[in-house]
Amino acid sequence: MSWRDWLRGRRAYEDLAEELQAHIELQTRKHVAAGVDPEEARRRARLELGGIEPVKESCREQRPGNFVESFFRDFQFAAS
Repeated sequence: MSWRDWLRGRRAYEDLAEELQAHIELQTRKHVAAGVDPEEARRRARLELGGIEPVKESCREQRPGNFVESFFRDFQFAAS
């Protein structure tokens, strides 16, 4: 994996985080339009998504090249 690929992967994670936030905002607006209190609407939107971090982790696991990154992290951990 080259540095360019690694940097693209980093940007992909940032894009994913932005997309997940946009999804939460859209769902929040839908709940507010249905008459739900804004704070409760945001809570419901987050619950429906299932949490941002678990979704991001799932996407990381499915990304090509993840095996190599995981191997090196495991190797570093074992060596320390």
